[in-house]
Amino acid sequence: EKLKSYIKRHNLMYIAIPEYISHGTYKHLNLTYKFLIMEQYRENLRSLIYSYDQSLPEHNALNLFLQMLYVIQFIHEKNYVHQIIKPKYMMFANKQPYFIFLTQFRTVKSIHDTDSRSSKYFSNI
Repeated sequence: EKLKSYIKRHNLMYIAIPEYISHGTYKHLNLTYKFLIMEQYRENLRSLIYSYDQSLPEHNALNLFLQMLYVIQFIHEKNYVHQIIKPKYMMFANKQPYFIFLTQFRTVKSIHDTDSRSSKYFSNI
């Protein structure tokens, strides 16, 4: 609901946060692994930049920058920080080729978390 409100308030088509499908845990050899299931993406921004001989056309770069700016603003408004924002963690959607999504949410951390070693999942959207 917060996400829909943000999208409407900023007159956006979408926000660059991957669609959550499900989550769970898997136990193996006394270890527990947590996992998230999200939509599959086709390629990352890093690969696209290399395919353009290491630079993108200006209008494409501006469009991608704005998409990332909105998602980072949304995360910050919820008092979270994404600690690793790199082109290899920005993925293109299969269904909408010009939509890009920020991934690697295991690095998202609450700004109120005083333990600098811990990361929290971005679960309060």
